[in-house]
Amino acid sequence: MLRLIADPALRARLAEQGEADSLAWTWDNSVNSMEQAVVRFMQNIPHNEPARTPYCAG
Repeated sequence: MLRLIADPALRARLAEQGEADSLAWTWDNSVNSMEQAVVRFMQNIPHNEPARTPYCAG
């Protein structure tokens, strides 16, 4: 916190990056992320591996 108080350039850079990062947090992205986490959990897949697509007969 003290560093942010003392460094206005860092504060401005972090604020700008935070604004840019917030654009990725849409409802669709949040739902997709949650869905992937649930699939990985149900398939006992570690968080750093991609989820396997479940087989759907159709």
